[in-house]
Amino acid sequence: MGLAHSGGKLYAMNRMGAATLALVVALGLGACRDGSAEPTVTPLTTAPSSASASPTPTRSVATPDEAALLAEAEGVYRAYVAETLKLEAAGGAEKLPAVFDQYLLEPYKGVVEATYQNMRKNGSKVESTGRVAILAVEAIDASTREGAVIALSACLDGSQATVRHRDGTTEKGSIVLRELYFKRDGRDLKIFSSRAKEVPSC
Repeated sequence: MGLAHSGGKLYAMNRMGAATLALVVALGLGACRDGSAEPTVTPLTTAPSSASASPTPTRSVATPDEAALLAEAEGVYRAYVAETLKLEAAGGAEKLPAVFDQYLLEPYKGVVEATYQNMRKNGSKVESTGRVAILAVEAIDASTREGAVIALSACLDGSQATVRHRDGTTEKGSIVLRELYFKRDGRDLKIFSSRAKEVPSC
């Protein structure tokens, strides 16, 4: 059974495939089949998602301080996605690599680790025939998560990715709209909560 994560909670899923895996870290995280090549991620751009796809009201960035915080959060998200690309191409892990400590806090960190442990157990790997595209990133209302200093909505196109299972079966990726909530850990900004859903477009 695959695992999805939303707001720090685990949900069982039928498979660990990208088609049903709406909430595995970045869904459709692609790299070469054997994981030997470096993955590519399109640069983040601050752009509005379509109103129909956005699960939480967006908010304007009105001051230089807010703009700087948004840029910092985008940078954390971009680095986090790059690491998940590597991990999904490698077929998960029994223990989340230490580099994720730079980007994640509990409870989300534990959920992500459990997801990749399950991926390793199931013998699943992510393949890709093209780039994973981060189509839009914008600030959203952070007040729904206690302690959040900023929240982002990020739309990621993993439709060119494929999850291959141990038994040889495959599942296709999709487009996912993800909310990410950040708080400070000392001076560092980290993700501590997230939820996501599949969408037809951004």
